[in-house]
Amino acid sequence: MTREQLLEYYRNEEYDDYVGKYLVPHWRKESGDNNWGDLVNNGFAVRHSVEGSLSKQKAKKICEIRSQMGAINFTSTSLSTDFVQRIVQYVATHIIQWHGKNRGRFTNYMVQVEGEMITVQCKAGEGYLTTEYRDKVVVGIDRDGLITHFHGDVTYADGDIYGKDGNVMRRIN
Repeated sequence: MTREQLLEYYRNEEYDDYVGKYLVPHWRKESGDNNWGDLVNNGFAVRHSVEGSLSKQKAKKICEIRSQMGAINFTSTSLSTDFVQRIVQYVATHIIQWHGKNRGRFTNYMVQVEGEMITVQCKAGEGYLTTEYRDKVVVGIDRDGLITHFHGDVTYADGDIYGKDGNVMRRIN
């Protein structure tokens, strides 16, 4: 099922039916097939890139294009493909069913897997700051069940953050 088909069910089904019949099975299948593209929304794709191998040069080039060659402030993060695959597999296994049954609105979640990423921050007219690091991330999941964004640093996440504490999901901030 594509992301568009999933969202059509979201618009036309009762929310509880949507979660049980469509959202959870969709996440299990697509994450199992490493098809992360049908598990994120368009906003995620605008701000982030996913690359098989990361380099500072590629990450900076992406930020240059998206910042209109340095004309506007913009922050972009490039993630390795295997890291994004591990993120969506973690969400499918530990988060999405709980999210659908207990939250049903935008929520941030701590993802307990580490991966490689490069963040490039453009300050309009001033230049670019590139940071390469390996860490856990916070992902934001909307009511429709798609990842809208992520933060490589928990301090930048707005609002409550939920995470696993043993086998229990709870607010961690």
